[in-house]
Formats: sequence, C-alpha cells, structure tokens
Amino acid sequence: MAHAMGSKGPRVDINVTAEIIAFAERGNSSHCMTAMAIEQQCPWASRVAVDIQTIRFTDTRTNLRCVYLTPRIVQEKIVDFDDGLNVKPFPFRLQGAMVTEAGGRQDRSPEAAAREAEQKLSLDADRSRPGRRRRIIINPRDSKHRIAPTVSGGRTPPRSGARREFGLRAFRRKAK
Repeated sequence: MAHAMGSKGPRVDINVTAEIIAFAERGNSSHCMTAMAIEQQCPWASRVAVDIQTIRFTDTRTNLRCVYLTPRIVQEKIVDFDDGLNVKPFPFRLQGAMVTEAGGRQDRSPEAAAREAEQKLSLDADRSRPGRRRRIIINPRDSKHRIAPTVSGGRTPPRSGARREFGLRAFRRKAK
C-alpha cells in the first residue's frame, strides 16, 4: 500500500481481500467492502463513506476531508456485490482528491461556535467572499499531464445517503 501526500490529498493503493468481502454488508456505504478495506489499510482514515459517485474519508493526520471520484472498477464491484453476485478480491488506487477542512462540529466549545458565527456573519455581509472559499492550485510540473487543475476547499459533491439501492438504473457495464 503506497501513500503519497500533496495538495490533492493522499494517493492510496487499496487491496480488497476475500476476508473483507466476506464480512461486508450489502447496500451500506459505511460497511461495504471498499470502506472496510480503506479503514483496515489506512488507520488514519476515519468516517469512511463509499457510494457509486464518490469515496470520502477524513485524514486524521491532517484533519482534512478527502473526496475521491469512485474508480470504475470499484463502481462495477459495488454494483455486483449489492446485486448479490460473488465478487473476487481486487486492487484499486485513490488519487486526485478534492480536499476540504474536516467538519468537526460536534467537538466545538461554545467559544469556538461563537467565533465561527461571528466569522460567518462577516463573510455573509461581504458578498464577494460568501461561504467557504475555494482555491485552485495549478502546479507547473503537472500542467503537461493534467486536464483540470487541483481544487482545494469549496463544497464537495452531494452525498446520496447511506443506502445505495437507488440511482443505479443509468449504470451500464462495458461489454467484456
């Protein structure tokens, strides 16, 4: 399992093993085989959620929330697994995450909550900077190989919820 950290979040190689597949829950984004493999192989990853669109977790080393687009092989395996088909072990790589600050709203002191409310009011008063700010990072070394710049901050894609039984009608597998 390789780890590399940059402004795009960690690049992680994951192996979904037969043991993990045996203990996974069908249709549950927090207890699926992919989420369990990430939790097992990346002890610093918490609040792991996997669906057809995205894979999300919080990096406890940096207190950042990483949101990856779900690789095609993982999408296919999730659909097969949730349909009740037997799935063989497989590897995949997560790279190019959208990175935002982790929420952490449950642990806030009243003083921190008051400070955040004041900051929010001042941001809302200044319409040129509403809400979370987004930074676009263009690395000259990557410009030859990347189509899109790296985005740091901003709003993450919407979640579909913990149940994955809806929204799969448009999913089509490639002919093998």
